[in-house]
Amino acid sequence: MIDTISNMLGVVDGSSTLTDCTVEPKLLLDSNDTDGELQGSFLEFIETNGYPY
Repeated sequence: MIDTISNMLGVVDGSSTLTDCTVEPKLLLDSNDTDGELQGSFLEFIETNGYPY
C-alpha cells in the first residue's frame, strides 16, 4: 500500500510520469508548485514513524 500511495503522489507532484501519457499533471498548493515534494515528504514521514515498507 505504501508503494502505491508513493507512486500516486509521485505522479500528482510531477516527480514520476505515466507511460504513454502526454499530459503532465501539476499540483499547486496555495498557487505554489509542489515540485516533487509530496512523494518525498510522504516517504520521509513513513521512515520517521517506523512504518515498514
